[in-house]
Amino acid sequence: MFVFDRHSSGVSKLYQAIKKVGYNKDVDLEFARVTAGYPDIRIRVNNMPIDLDKDDFFICERLTEHERPLAIGDRVLVAAFSGDQMFAIIDRF
Repeated sequence: MFVFDRHSSGVSKLYQAIKKVGYNKDVDLEFARVTAGYPDIRIRVNNMPIDLDKDDFFICERLTEHERPLAIGDRVLVAAFSGDQMFAIIDRF
């Protein structure tokens, strides 16, 4: 059973749950910040010295279905696939 702070964000809860029960040594969850918006979106993963451009990651479809796309400064949850050195933006918070 997991006990979460009811005041924490849904993304934080998801991150904690996956880290505890859904751990996969080939996939890590990381936080990132959007550093450039559409059409040439870029992100900076926490603790990485460089920005990643749109060739380095893909964006989950549900994040592209909104009128307000990812914008500069948005915080995102990213899945990092170690074998492929590829990233997926899972959610915005």
